[in-house]
Amino acid sequence: MTSVKVPTPDRCEEYDTEADIFQHVSANLSEQFCLTLTAPCCNGPLFNDNVFLGDTEAALQILEGTYCYPSGTDPATKLLLEEADITYSKLSADEIAAYVTTEDFQYY
Repeated sequence: MTSVKVPTPDRCEEYDTEADIFQHVSANLSEQFCLTLTAPCCNGPLFNDNVFLGDTEAALQILEGTYCYPSGTDPATKLLLEEADITYSKLSADEIAAYVTTEDFQYY
């Protein structure tokens, strides 16, 4: 049986059922996931241009290095996105099919 030891201020508690583990970690995980919404890239003009999926014209401009960052853009966020541009420029221009057809599995 698997158990998880969780340190607390007073002692170390141990959980060994799925329900106990889930109950204990879910609050912490929820808090951690909600913290992402306070990140600089999740607020303001940069976020409005890119939204959650990043499937906008602005997102393509970031990857191509032509995006004009709004004033006040967090410097670390800008640096990270500029690095994405560098990585993207090194990728092959060949298109890869994101699907498989029945013909792909035919034996000739």
